[in-house]
Amino acid sequence: MAQPVAHDKLPVPPGKSGCPINMTIELLGDRWSLIVLRDIMFGGNTHFRELLAASIEGIASNILANRLAKLVAAGLLTRDNDPSHRQGRIPSDRGALRQPSGRNRHT
Repeated sequence: MAQPVAHDKLPVPPGKSGCPINMTIELLGDRWSLIVLRDIMFGGNTHFRELLAASIEGIASNILANRLAKLVAAGLLTRDNDPSHRQGRIPSDRGALRQPSGRNRHT
């Protein structure tokens, strides 16, 4: 199967098809990524300790750190330094496109 998107618009690692559905599943298809995004986008938790404490599902700190790094690297979240020197994560412009249109992404 040929890559459905030009290589210059969407870099695809060697050995991958470039199928948008497959790439999305590879990025978000694990047990925790969507839960982390949910807690940031809809729960209002943007800092590591808030996400850890508010996790009803009980995510481990090492898993949370890994998923946050993965989502930032993918461009779905961006780091946001606030005046209190706490580093939060908010949906990036790319990630905000997946939110309902009436939602304020900075609250």
